[in-house]
Amino acid sequence: MKQNWVIINKKGDVKAVAREQGISEITARVLLNRDLDTKDKRDVYLHPSVCGLRDPKLLKNAELAAKLLNDAAEAHQSICIVGDYDVDGITSTYILYRALKKRGAEVSFRIPDRIADGYGINKNIVDEALENKVDLLLTCDNGIAESDTIAYAKEKGLKVVLTDHHEVPVKDGHQVIPPADVTVNPHQAGETTPFQGLCGCVVAMKVLLCMGEELDWMLPYAAMATLCDVMDLKDENRSIVVLGLNELRRTRDSGLVALIHANDLTVASLSVYHIGFVVGPCLNASGRLETAAKALNLLLEEDKGVAAAEAEELVALNNERKAMTLAGADRAREIVETVAKKQAEFYNDENWEKYIDKVIVVYLAQCHESVVGIIAGRLREIFSRPVFVLTDSGNILKGSGRSTENFSMFEEMSKISDVFTKFGGHPMAAGLSMEKNKLAEFQRRINENCKLSEDELARKVKIDLKLPFEKVSMELLDELHALEPFGKGNEKALFAEKDLRVERATVMGKNRNVLRLNLVNSTGYRVSAVYFGDIQGFFDRISVVYGKEECDKMLRGMGNNVRISATYVPDKNEYNGIVTIQAKIQDILV
Repeated sequence: MKQNWVIINKKGDVKAVAREQGISEITARVLLNRDLDTKDKRDVYLHPSVCGLRDPKLLKNAELAAKLLNDAAEAHQSICIVGDYDVDGITSTYILYRALKKRGAEVSFRIPDRIADGYGINKNIVDEALENKVDLLLTCDNGIAESDTIAYAKEKGLKVVLTDHHEVPVKDGHQVIPPADVTVNPHQAGETTPFQGLCGCVVAMKVLLCMGEELDWMLPYAAMATLCDVMDLKDENRSIVVLGLNELRRTRDSGLVALIHANDLTVASLSVYHIGFVVGPCLNASGRLETAAKALNLLLEEDKGVAAAEAEELVALNNERKAMTLAGADRAREIVETVAKKQAEFYNDENWEKYIDKVIVVYLAQCHESVVGIIAGRLREIFSRPVFVLTDSGNILKGSGRSTENFSMFEEMSKISDVFTKFGGHPMAAGLSMEKNKLAEFQRRINENCKLSEDELARKVKIDLKLPFEKVSMELLDELHALEPFGKGNEKALFAEKDLRVERATVMGKNRNVLRLNLVNSTGYRVSAVYFGDIQGFFDRISVVYGKEECDKMLRGMGNNVRISATYVPDKNEYNGIVTIQAKIQDILV
């Protein structure tokens, strides 16, 4: 797919920043590119501490929510927490349940079923609460878009404390705030906390801090939720993740420890990667394939033996989810490429990629509806364009979409709302339901309305600076390591080299999913590089541009004419006790 490479190069005195922090000008440039344009910002970033956390009382209505919950607990009223089935919702529910239980409240929880209930609180959940003699409903990570349901709960005499972090719905230019007794949401009008990019668990944590709860035991869960909900690792989120990871590495919570061990990890060595891509997905898997109550029960479990068994069950569910996702993603990609190649063949055109729709719509008849969003995200990364993936759900189709920066998914869907029986979302992601006979119409109209140009469809790659391989040293790697944790809003430093000669390309790994490249740059400097991206696509592109014979020479390590440009992240590689510098290739232009 076409890519546009852009050097970030934000303003600032690189030499002055380097002197101020005692770092190289390369790392100073990276700091400026992360909008760290003052010494105070750089100090907080480089030295995260509790001082980097905002006063929870600054979060609008947090103190009022805390008072209502404290009063309800002291009066031994029945409180039902309504959470969500992802990591953010599960951890939010967990810390609220545990804190209220300590206060002697009569507390229960209800996490909606992904398929039976859909997202968030609904009238059936309210009716269940009434049957169970609940006095107060407490939402976390949901509720802000459910004005009708909240109004229904109030009509029935329930108190409602709403905590959420999603965008507030707008009608006729004004926010629509549900009629809860109190609403805590950093995106509501009149918000007073300086940083609004918080996940649901952090919002819940701030309410509990206003109730007098201790910070330390909640931090690991707040860090997990921040990472797994892909929040920007800026401002206090960065401090929460750093402090939370430190607490997590010495946690004794039985459920969490059991899940870590079930993934063959040790508590002391946990990293951001482990949370985001190993432990977190196990919690998510329960909500995708069965019920998120399994994950919550694990976190609440104090018996180590029981916790170990429950953790193994979640790992098995996640393995099942991964297999389903991989099979679905492979099938979806095959469908997209087959259709485009047939069209290209009809026009006798070798460049089949240009026949892919601007907005991809894929129907996977037998795919589990809980993984269609993940598959859509995978296709978006491969094809660099908005993607919808739909599957059968009874007599209708259900689907999820994942978008690109230049395409507001919810806005574009709103223009053809008559196609759907139900839809919702925001600019970057959406969910939908439709009648089966509307599928072709949806695909046609969403593409007819799409105004994305070829440049807008191209994947935008933001590069910190052009950096010859020979400028990378062990000292620089140590400096860049100090910028962790990396994630959304604090991406790894990305550098670029052009006119690279490929001496040899070798496919490696049990699943043949690693490409080892021996590269030589324009100054004759040699470097070993690895690439974990679209390996087959790389070979296909080389064959088109240079010919299959040159591609074969490259694979055999023979002299060839292949030249590439690449973006890379410098990294250490340890083998047989010897540590060397290698380049992790992120993007390749042929």
